This record gives sequence, structure tokens and C-alpha cells, in this order.
Amino acid sequence: NPEKANNARNDIIQECGDKNQNNLIFIRLDLGDLNTIDQFVAEYEQNQVINGKLDILIENAGVMSYPTFGTTKDGFERQFGINHMGHFY
Repeated sequence: NPEKANNARNDIIQECGDKNQNNLIFIRLDLGDLNTIDQFVAEYEQNQVINGKLDILIENAGVMSYPTFGTTKDGFERQFGINHMGHFY
């Protein structure tokens, strides 16, 4: 959710100060959709502020015990797709 991510970014800047706010970058990534992983990598590689350097990556990922069977956009069982395939794609 981009809105929540930007709210979290603003909270971090408020707590830590704005000295490095331009280095705190949000790039969308959905581990249940391999296409967004490709998009993340492309945006990361093109970002001139990052310039190939990554100090910290914060992901809010991981699922367990869905009450009903489901699949990712790529057809993997949801828990396996998000918790394993998305991380090692």
C-alpha cells in the first residue's frame, strides 16, 4: 500500500530527522506477483539516488495459515509463492 509506505517514511523522517530524507526511498514490491519484482529491480537499477547502493531493505512480507486456498498472480500456492518464490525469484 503506497499510502501506508509513505506514511511510514514520513514517520521515520520525523523520528530521525530530515538530514537523509532524500535517501529514504519507497519502491513498490509485491512478493506475490513476480512481475512487480521485475519492476522493483528495474526501478532500483535506474534510481540515481540509490546508484547501486542499498544499506537497508524493509519488507513487510510473510504470510501463514490462510483460511482458504489461494494462489499468487503467477499461480503458486499463496503461502509458498509469497514466502519462498517471491524471495528467491
